[in-house]
Amino acid sequence: MAKSYNQIGALRELLDILDQEGINDFTTLEEIRSFRFNFKKLLEDIKSKNKELLSQNISDLESEYKELSEELNEKIKIREVLLKKEREEIVPKIAELENKRNKLMIPIYWIKRKYWIRKKYILETKFDEQVKKPFKSKIHKSELLKNEIDDKKSNTDKWIDIFSKEEVDRANFVLSAIDDNKNMFYGAEGEERALNELLKLPDTYSVINDYRKKFKRPLHDKRSDDWIYSVQIDHVVVGPTGVYIIETKNWSQNSVESRDLFSPVKQLKRTSYAMFILLNNLINNRGLISFGRNWGDQQVSPKNFILLMGHKPVETYQFVKIVTIPEINSHLTYGDKIFSEKEVEELVEYLTDN
Repeated sequence: MAKSYNQIGALRELLDILDQEGINDFTTLEEIRSFRFNFKKLLEDIKSKNKELLSQNISDLESEYKELSEELNEKIKIREVLLKKEREEIVPKIAELENKRNKLMIPIYWIKRKYWIRKKYILETKFDEQVKKPFKSKIHKSELLKNEIDDKKSNTDKWIDIFSKEEVDRANFVLSAIDDNKNMFYGAEGEERALNELLKLPDTYSVINDYRKKFKRPLHDKRSDDWIYSVQIDHVVVGPTGVYIIETKNWSQNSVESRDLFSPVKQLKRTSYAMFILLNNLINNRGLISFGRNWGDQQVSPKNFILLMGHKPVETYQFVKIVTIPEINSHLTYGDKIFSEKEVEELVEYLTDN
């Protein structure tokens, strides 16, 4: 089994885009794929979970309502006894004050008598209201609890939706963000399929995913009069038979037939030229110790592949081979061994560290 380095590029870019949207739920393509495939079940699970939470919430409210009702009933009973006793004691108080008022003609007795007469009237005509008066806030709270319980029991679906809203909105937001970048997702799927196939190579091969290099001084491609400032490669494979540059395209048959392959072929040739200059300058300047023999007589020439997931067009291109998944590994292992094990290791170490 070949060694693998780095995360595949399209997945890294997709995760970066999602992270910028505040979505850091995923670390692998399989997690994203599973999320999309099981999205309907995810929504069902969210509602099922919140249905249980609603049931528990109603149960908690009923317990709170029961406890509050029992407390109120107990306090109301005590107050009823006190007010009844007070009402019974008012009549003799009024009679006593009436008697004192007639004898002494003192205004204070008249005022007190008037107060108790009014108190008697209130207790006789508004007894229930007076009983409950100190507990208005708790009675109001009890009524609100009862209304909430009744509403949640009779409008279960509405409340499940309310309980689920935040999670459902979040799930829809994540799905929308993935779908907005579906080309990146499909690209990641293609690169993953490519990597899984490349890993079947012998353990003398290494696969460097998402290779990126910025040049301190841009390279000049005289053939196209183009200045190359950086390169990005889906997969660089290094093995005893050579260095291979692989660009993956997850295109459907219709897409392959309708697309002009000139652009990716041109880009791949441009990248290959930059890698050719980079590696051979490194070797000629003794940047790789294991390449001790006279490399002036032999150059490292990366071989270029466009790897398609399915249908392959009939067109052929100079210096770029277009292959499919079942074909790729045979091309990479075919031919004479040009690198020793030590040379492969040093090339891989350089490409993964720089």
